[in-house]
Amino acid sequence: MLRDALEDLGDRIHASRAVVEVRASGCGAEPTVASGVVLRHNARTVVAVPAQVVAGATAVEGEGWPFPLPVDMEVVAFDPRLDVALLQATLTVPAGRERRDVAGDFTNGVDVSTGETPDRAEVLRWTPTGTAAVVVDIVGPFEETLGDIYGDQEVVRQVLQVNGDFVAGALPAGAPIIDEGGDLIGIIDDRSPADGSAWAAVATELMPALETVGYDVVDNGTCP
Repeated sequence: MLRDALEDLGDRIHASRAVVEVRASGCGAEPTVASGVVLRHNARTVVAVPAQVVAGATAVEGEGWPFPLPVDMEVVAFDPRLDVALLQATLTVPAGRERRDVAGDFTNGVDVSTGETPDRAEVLRWTPTGTAAVVVDIVGPFEETLGDIYGDQEVVRQVLQVNGDFVAGALPAGAPIIDEGGDLIGIIDDRSPADGSAWAAVATELMPALETVGYDVVDNGTCP
């Protein structure tokens, strides 16, 4: 039991180092700021954020434990229906900009959970002094019909309700929900109706994008 507990603790510490802050510019006077999470899948590592965060952005930057300094990022998957975007890091080298899979140098990534959704979990968010965690109760998953990020069409989504001791808006869009094994079970969206309550997308909604993501930059739509 002690060994299992220590392994779970190690997994949660590993997950805490997969949280980044994402800043997207181009859709207003100030950048859109959100959380992102570094994901591992099929030997590839990318950063997942809600599509609404980077929609129409002309520049995207990431900062957090995996990156020694803020780095430029490119959108390599964008789905406005499911509100999913995947990013890869870019580095400036003497010959110019080089596209770089985050896994090239930064190994702190988490896996998407394929197990049952737990009743309790942690929501992680990046801060300049380290990753902050909020313990929450989970309700769901269940289906809900929502609009896409532009409000153009309705989409049936798999969602979670997150309840805990936090004020409205305290959990940033894109903040990952991590189970005791350090796997991703959901991502907070920007609908926080009241203190102590928020909504999240089920992490498995990332799978279509993860299965098909390439290395080329894709169209990231227009500003919402």
